Amino acid sequence: MVVDRKGQGAFVEASLEPGDVVVYDGSLEHGVMPIIPNEGSHLGRIQVFPIPTVFGNLKDNIDEIARIPASKIAAAKWLWLKNQIRIKLGMRPAMR
Repeated sequence: MVVDRKGQGAFVEASLEPGDVVVYDGSLEHGVMPIIPNEGSHLGRIQVFPIPTVFGNLKDNIDEIARIPASKIAAAKWLWLKNQIRIKLGMRPAMR
């Protein structure tokens, strides 16, 4: 799901077919709904990053952490805690 600049949610996966690529502005609000595999399968979603993509471990990069505003870190930790509680209560996690 991607939320556009007008606040409208778009479930982009509804119109995707195998082999399609989705490119969007990562600064827009976005998230993933819970994955429910097809009957008889334990496989949910497969993601491939064919473009050279490096995902470093942020917790080990002090310089990058220092650039993140404290308000963003607090908001992320609050969302994580809230979702842990929601999951324990049998509710779906909230999207950010």
